[in-house]
Amino acid sequence: MLLNNDNIAKYTILPTDYNYDEIWNYVNIAEIEYIKPLISEDTYNSFTEHTPEPVLQYLGMQVSQLVLPIIALKVSDKGITRNNSEYSSKATLNEISYLEVRINSTINLLYKAFIKYLKDNNLLISNCSLERDNVYSFPFVNTNI
Repeated sequence: MLLNNDNIAKYTILPTDYNYDEIWNYVNIAEIEYIKPLISEDTYNSFTEHTPEPVLQYLGMQVSQLVLPIIALKVSDKGITRNNSEYSSKATLNEISYLEVRINSTINLLYKAFIKYLKDNNLLISNCSLERDNVYSFPFVNTNI
């Protein structure tokens, strides 16, 4: 994987003391969905040795967006619940949705830099535009806060 224990906190919204064990599957999903379709297997393998900054930045924000619901909500034997901390107040779903909208805006910017990097270095194998067409969002939350 391109993100690892050494760099995940730098390129995602996750803090350095976060338990990353619950999100590695989402890192893999982000690579499969957002990185691998655009580059060759050889390029991907070279990125595992040294990953360029635009790739890490874009991938990190995609992971952030994928794990946001996992951070906010937990599935347990009691059902789906909001995470709870005795030392801080819980974010509302509207606040979480606002954060998701801001992450998505950042992803749009980083996507352009990522595609430009791939094009400038002749690494892009898929014909794609600078505009993203797979925008993820919380469909059940009012984002007008």
